[in-house]
Amino acid sequence: MSDSKKNMQQDPLADALGAQSEADAKVARRRRFIKLGASAVPVAMTLASRPVMAWDCHTTSAWGSAQLAAMTGSAKTRLDNTGVSGAECWYVNDWKSNSSTAPCWRSLTTKRYGSSKSCAYGRSNCMISHIFPLGLSGVSSPTTKTAYSVITGSDNFAKCITVARLNALYGAGASNIALCVVTGGKDQIQEMARLGSLYAPPNNTGVAWSKSDIVNYLYNSWLAR
Repeated sequence: MSDSKKNMQQDPLADALGAQSEADAKVARRRRFIKLGASAVPVAMTLASRPVMAWDCHTTSAWGSAQLAAMTGSAKTRLDNTGVSGAECWYVNDWKSNSSTAPCWRSLTTKRYGSSKSCAYGRSNCMISHIFPLGLSGVSSPTTKTAYSVITGSDNFAKCITVARLNALYGAGASNIALCVVTGGKDQIQEMARLGSLYAPPNNTGVAWSKSDIVNYLYNSWLAR
């Protein structure tokens, strides 16, 4: 299969929507930090190849409502009840790595281009247009701009939204992440990327989020740290 056909592969988030039961969205929330390269790996880390950041994600609508209510009352309760956890994502610094064995790039390269390709190949060939077909606010020439160059660049919004998207596509918990970021059939990470500071969550359409708000949501949902 050619690289161009592989670049058109189906989005794992879309596949995940029909595969997860509603009960998965109510898994008890948890936090784990596991340092990459630590001398002692916790028992919870069952596979050495799994990502290194546990996460606890919330839908954008629940998060937006809770923020408007100053994280109190029924909106805060709703936020707590819509948490999705149980899978891991990689840190921003992991995606910044140019190591030939970086687990995140190994996962991306294998899934997109095949196991015979190197991590360097993945970093050089995964373009912004491949992961953001609807576009990424503030990034010109998406067909020639690599995801790696955006992650290592100075635009914090572009960097964080790209990491969140890569974690959603190539992390161990893509199906769980779909429960968190897909609302009304739309991937909210892609909507954030496309609209930038014009983005508003589905149930708060009159309240647009700034790019800083989006970065804050991604950080607090453990999708890009």
